[in-house]
Amino acid sequence: MKGELYTGSIDYSELIELLKTGKYSTYQSPKTGKKYINVSVWINPEPDKFGNDGSIQLNPKKEHRDEGLKRYVGNVKHFKFATQEVAADSFSDDAEDLPF
Repeated sequence: MKGELYTGSIDYSELIELLKTGKYSTYQSPKTGKKYINVSVWINPEPDKFGNDGSIQLNPKKEHRDEGLKRYVGNVKHFKFATQEVAADSFSDDAEDLPF
């Protein structure tokens, strides 16, 4: 199965301010004590005008879903690996070329 890699960034300052409101879905693991933030990642059919392929949105708590609290805190882009064809004759059979 082939996967796709998306890279992006989150506006940390805005994320912290929004979490302080208490209106967004978070939880703490009873086993580890780690804290988590529930998000949705939207992948668009076409990149936006900035070349972003998707966005990261905070999920509001159930009691706040009707308040229109859709807040986008980040963007993602599809990561395309750069590859370049190399001619077969460019490889040397001489082990002396190796650094080890």
